[in-house]
Amino acid sequence: MKQSNEKARISEEQGKSKNQAGKLKSIVSGEPEIDEIPENPQDGSPESIVYLYRKGMTVRDIAKQLGIGVGEVSLIIGLHEKEKQSAE
Repeated sequence: MKQSNEKARISEEQGKSKNQAGKLKSIVSGEPEIDEIPENPQDGSPESIVYLYRKGMTVRDIAKQLGIGVGEVSLIIGLHEKEKQSAE
């Protein structure tokens, strides 16, 4: 149990760092920080999760707000980041 909590905390800290780096990149490049606003940002869809993450919410806060697992949120954000990097 303790190891699981530690992994979640590490994942959250990594997410914060990536999120801050993404914000800096968007400021420097002049690109908008947040893509489209999903129709219902509270529906738990991958688009909603990414939207809330890009707004600055932590993985844990998103999971709590949407009532889904931290692991699921981390997975969706990780896949989004990987997809974004391969597009660059």
